[in-house]
Amino acid sequence: MPVDREHPAFEQPSDLNVRVWRYMNFAKYVSFLQTQSLYLPQVKVLAQADPYEGTTTKKEFRKVESGDKIALHSQKSRLLGLSTNYVSCWHLNESESHAMWQIYSSSYSEAVCIQTTYQKLGDALPDVSGVESSHYFIGKVKYINHHIDDMPPNNVFYPIMHKLKSFQHEREIRIVYWRRNPGTGNPNMLDGYPTGILVPLNVNKTIENIIISPTAANWFSETVKNVTRKYGIDIPILQSSLVRMSYP
Repeated sequence: MPVDREHPAFEQPSDLNVRVWRYMNFAKYVSFLQTQSLYLPQVKVLAQADPYEGTTTKKEFRKVESGDKIALHSQKSRLLGLSTNYVSCWHLNESESHAMWQIYSSSYSEAVCIQTTYQKLGDALPDVSGVESSHYFIGKVKYINHHIDDMPPNNVFYPIMHKLKSFQHEREIRIVYWRRNPGTGNPNMLDGYPTGILVPLNVNKTIENIIISPTAANWFSETVKNVTRKYGIDIPILQSSLVRMSYP
């Protein structure tokens, strides 16, 4: 089935043609070109950097401790979801973000960004055959205070689509792939799940622009252009709009 935009855990932007951006270092960009795919890590991999990733609220944990049946079921689903869900993270904004350049590139001067629209990104996701419940979702992340706020219970996706308010500058869009193989309900089988998956993408059709870091040297800009063309990508390659311009 095509990407699911109807699930209540996945809020949709008011303008489906809003721009979305993915900032990365040069090594990840080359991998993107080589594979013509998006790499989606497991949620539990993301949790290594953010301990609140894929978790629930303090109120919900208190219910688990008290033996609340709904909360206990939610907890079981949440823990399974850390292994059975894979995520691709994008920045929603009509313009470039100076902060995103710095945060998501290991070397600011040697970074690249790919830009498309929310609609095109969702439409590019492939149909899934096989297990009926395995498919893609897309939507906006919600930012909360896990210590005092509420989160809807009893669904595997709410912990994935809620993050700490400390990250709200990310304005994150998430693609989530729910991989429901037979045996998913058996925790002993989850170790066999890969830590990441590749999702094929028609790069020329999906990506609108490739942007080079505002502090990139000329040699790096030429390298990006040469490598991009080598892999048959025919997309505009632009210098960042954040480069200081000399006005007449």
